[in-house]
Amino acid sequence: MSNPAQPANPYLGKPRQTFIGRVIASLGVTMFCISLGITIVFADEKARDASVFFYYFPFLKDGGYVIEGLIGGVILSFWGCLLVYDGEPLPDDLIPAPKPLLVANEPWRQSTPLRFLENLKTELKTYEEAVVTAYERAVKAHNRLPTVKGKIDYSYILSELHRYEKIYEFYQKEINNLKSRIQKIAEGDVRADVLDQEAAIQKLKRERQELVRRLQEVGTQAKTAQEDKEESRYWLHRGIKNIDINIIELETNIKELKAFDFKSLYPQLGIAADFASVENEDLQTIKAKADIINSFTPTTPTSTEPKEHPDDSKMNTARQRRKRDFQWEVETKAGVKVDKLDALQRWKKMKRKEILADSSLTADEQEEQLDLLDKSYNEHKRKLESDFSIFEEE
Repeated sequence: MSNPAQPANPYLGKPRQTFIGRVIASLGVTMFCISLGITIVFADEKARDASVFFYYFPFLKDGGYVIEGLIGGVILSFWGCLLVYDGEPLPDDLIPAPKPLLVANEPWRQSTPLRFLENLKTELKTYEEAVVTAYERAVKAHNRLPTVKGKIDYSYILSELHRYEKIYEFYQKEINNLKSRIQKIAEGDVRADVLDQEAAIQKLKRERQELVRRLQEVGTQAKTAQEDKEESRYWLHRGIKNIDINIIELETNIKELKAFDFKSLYPQLGIAADFASVENEDLQTIKAKADIINSFTPTTPTSTEPKEHPDDSKMNTARQRRKRDFQWEVETKAGVKVDKLDALQRWKKMKRKEILADSSLTADEQEEQLDLLDKSYNEHKRKLESDFSIFEEE
């Protein structure tokens, strides 16, 4: 496997190779220009015979060497330019590795008795294999970057990576569409495919009618040669036959899709029967929500009530103890300390003032203690009958 991203073999070019290439290119240009000049200037045979140049170079007079000079100049110029280009320094940009095609192990990849579905899976496999083959070539090219020896080799590697990107983009779209189609069919949703097959049959029937019409016209053409008529009939009959075969194939697909028991595939493909009629987009939403719920860390169920602070617990305990003490004092000591109604009244007023003056008590607690004081007062009041000097409470 190649690295995620890597630069080419860093070097600052090949100065010596570049110099040699420029010399060769200059030589080739010079040779081409001289040969071309000789051809133009001495195109006339009389001019060649009167020229001093051909007197010293008679072997060029017949023109054969001039043509070779033109060809040689072009070759030398091209070769020199290649040497100059190959000797240029390489950029130090990081080149990302080709991204592989992600092939998931979906449940519907298992073999099924549904012929139409298996044909689609065969088509999908062909697309995936084409991408994988191109990916392997791209990976080999990318792994050569650390050992690249020139600009020409570097350009070839970039072209291989760019070629794979084009293949990946094209096939990825086709693969995704085909996967979605296979998924729906495996779940029993064949409505779209049945409509597509029926529409294709109608189109083929229209084409067949056109071929039949053209076949009838061939027989009525009097000026057409017999051989041409026979050839036209042959190709028209062949076209009609191919259309009939395609129609039979499509009708067979429709019959299979409508009659197939998809419930028999659910246990094999791991599809819940309750979700078989649900649209694919809705299933994806349900799956996403289930993944989110399953990702939560399970915790021990706890009470929804807020936890009591330790200080609050201590305060409640003290409050309950004080309440019990007050209740005991009122219920047990009132009748012992007072044996007259006027004394009972004075004791009640004193306790009432103490309760109202106690700032540590809340309003609810004050009201609760006042009610308890009234009940105890009324109870002991009924017991005391010796003293009738009662005065009204202010």
